[in-house]
Amino acid sequence: VAFATLDARYRTDATSLFSLVRNLGSSIGVSVVTVLLVRNTQINHAELSAFINPFNPNLWAVSPAAAGGAPTALSQVDRMVNLQAMMISYVNDFKILMMMTLAAIPFVLLLRKPKT
Repeated sequence: VAFATLDARYRTDATSLFSLVRNLGSSIGVSVVTVLLVRNTQINHAELSAFINPFNPNLWAVSPAAAGGAPTALSQVDRMVNLQAMMISYVNDFKILMMMTLAAIPFVLLLRKPKT
């Protein structure tokens, strides 16, 4: 599909150029998604941590030791907050990727039919 409109004499050059662009694009894409994941995890962790305080009665109900400030209980609560923040970040990143994919679908209509 990528080389359907090219003459046969240009296809070898086009293959190397296509591979270069594909590798660069995938590397940049992975880097951007990783940056978004880390950034969103930190933001979500900060937002979720705002609800963890000794005055929150829900914290006392789940773990009296955590609400009292026990170090092991607090580390377990932090671990759970990290897990939840990361899960929210993954969901948000996949939503972004879905939107990008849906936005790219109309470009398929711009492709020319191959010469026969």
